[in-house]
Amino acid sequence: MEVPIWGTAAPGEDVTVKFAGQSKSTKADDKGAWRAKPDSLTANATPQVLTIGDKQIDDVLVGDVWIGSGQSNMDMPVASYVAGDPVLAAASQQSYPLIRLMRKDAGAVWEQANPQTIPKMSALLFSFGFPLQKEIGVPLGIMVGAVGGTPSGFWLSEEMYRSDAA
Repeated sequence: MEVPIWGTAAPGEDVTVKFAGQSKSTKADDKGAWRAKPDSLTANATPQVLTIGDKQIDDVLVGDVWIGSGQSNMDMPVASYVAGDPVLAAASQQSYPLIRLMRKDAGAVWEQANPQTIPKMSALLFSFGFPLQKEIGVPLGIMVGAVGGTPSGFWLSEEMYRSDAA
C-alpha cells in the first residue's frame, strides 16, 4: 500500500525522500509542512535506509503498525508482571528482530524488541505483539498510546480534526 512520509522544513523548501529504491520530491507549504507519497510498498523484513534531504534513518522495515491505547493500565510494563508470569518472563528474554517497540515517553524512538527494551514496554501490547508477528509473518511495530483520559483529538491529523464540525 502507499505509505506517506511527512515532516516539516522551512516554508517553500524542496524536500527529497529516498526509500526502497524510490526517490520522491515535494515542497514544504507556507507553514513548512510537507508530505511525500512513495509508490506502493510491500512488507519487507530487510532493513533499509530512509533518506530525507541530508538526514538518514537506518534499519527501517516495512510492515504493520498497531497502536494500543486505553486507560493507564494498558501502559503497565512487562517488568511489572514477569515475576508472576513464567511465559511472559521467558518471552521477554528473547530478541525479536522483526518487532519494533515505541513507548509514549517524550522523545521516544522505535526500538528493536530485545531483553533490554521489552521490560519497559506495555505488557499487554508485547503479549499481543510477539505472537501476532509470528502469525502474520511481516515486520510489526507496536506503539503505546495509553494514559488515563487521553483526548481523541491527539490521535487525529490536523486536517481530520478541522474537517469535523463536531
